[in-house]
Amino acid sequence: MNKNTRNSRFRTLIIGGLLAITATVGLAEPGESNSASALDLGGSQITAIAGINAGEEVLSMYWAVFSQLMHSGQDIENLINQIAKASPRIINDITRRWNHPAEKMSYTNYRKIFITRERITAGDRFHDANRELVHNIRDKYQVDEYLLLAIIGVESMYGASHADYRVVDVFHTIAHSVPRKRKWAEKEMVQYLEFCAQNDLDPAVIRGSYAAAIGYAQFIPSSLTSYGIDHNGDGKIDPYTWEDALESVANYLVKNRYQPGSNDFSQHSRNWKAIYAYNHSKNYVRAVLEFRGRLKAEIEG
Repeated sequence: MNKNTRNSRFRTLIIGGLLAITATVGLAEPGESNSASALDLGGSQITAIAGINAGEEVLSMYWAVFSQLMHSGQDIENLINQIAKASPRIINDITRRWNHPAEKMSYTNYRKIFITRERITAGDRFHDANRELVHNIRDKYQVDEYLLLAIIGVESMYGASHADYRVVDVFHTIAHSVPRKRKWAEKEMVQYLEFCAQNDLDPAVIRGSYAAAIGYAQFIPSSLTSYGIDHNGDGKIDPYTWEDALESVANYLVKNRYQPGSNDFSQHSRNWKAIYAYNHSKNYVRAVLEFRGRLKAEIEG
């Protein structure tokens, strides 16, 4: 297939897929936005004639995403069909959370989300049930075991809370309603679709946070592709197995300059900065470290 033929086929698939996407965008709940755009093709550029919403920006993002995926050798037709099947929606709660993130709260209020008796008890039970795995990863990476436990406790309540929104809805909503994060969403959506393709996951059904963080360790797609580990050797990185999720956290910390064997968590130490890399919020680092201390005291009795 020559380049011109390939590009023509790509444009046909993009147009058909995006027509399906924009035609099926629906209301997720009362008061949420709906968009229907007419498409006009001018050369190789898709221009959206928006209805009541910013359809042009959404279509531009999808164009950029699929164009990048085409050049990386992905099955564009299959990916477009999967996204069209998902019928991405605009979710107002995602917009609200981007505009008013919990990390902007006072620490007094922020810590109340995470430093709870329920979460500490869950961490103690998780440690009891997964002691061998935790210790193996601790020894391999020389990362503090209580820090590993604290991060997954704060991130997903030990797997109990990790799937608030469909990831395709997160990216779609950002494209519509959070323009300052549109380029970020474009980059992360490319990473997300590549990760799903490489690990036999259906991108239409995976759920995550308002920031598209998925799995028990709540990695955003670019972190999964950069730091995800296949602990159990099955040839796939599975963010929904504790083996892969826990080792990925340890790998992330070390690759972000955690100091192996050190328990120095003072502000701006290497270990403090490694936690800050996980979530660029001083409140987050403070909550993780406070929770680590409470959990350590609980486990060691």
